[in-house]
Amino acid sequence: MNYDERQKFEHELIDRKLNWMLTSQTILFAALALIFGKDDGTDKPFLTIVVCSLGLATSALTATGVLFAVLGKRRNFRDELKKQKDNRPLEFEQNRVQWGVRTELTRIATLADCAMPVVFFLAWGVILIRQVCYAHQLPL
Repeated sequence: MNYDERQKFEHELIDRKLNWMLTSQTILFAALALIFGKDDGTDKPFLTIVVCSLGLATSALTATGVLFAVLGKRRNFRDELKKQKDNRPLEFEQNRVQWGVRTELTRIATLADCAMPVVFFLAWGVILIRQVCYAHQLPL
């Protein structure tokens, strides 16, 4: 597998992780909306805690997976740079291999991949804290 194929493979792994996370988050937010919409004596605080805990867990796991996939892409890029520098020093100085289309842009773009699970994690944390405070009649 050459450098470009490895980069593409790692990017596909990141894409899969984020797609599964977005799907699971959609289902969990829908479940939360159903819980909040019920007035039939169900244990709303408990169910909310369960759903929020699942949201926190899936967000944390996805963040970990995406972070390591980005680190894998980065390691692959550095290995390719080293190989180019060792095997073709003149070409290395004039035409370095890029990480993605442009190294600087790829660095910025991977921030969004890494930040998305963190944003969901924070959202679930806020909902959970709000629900716990509401259930125990604590001020926010």
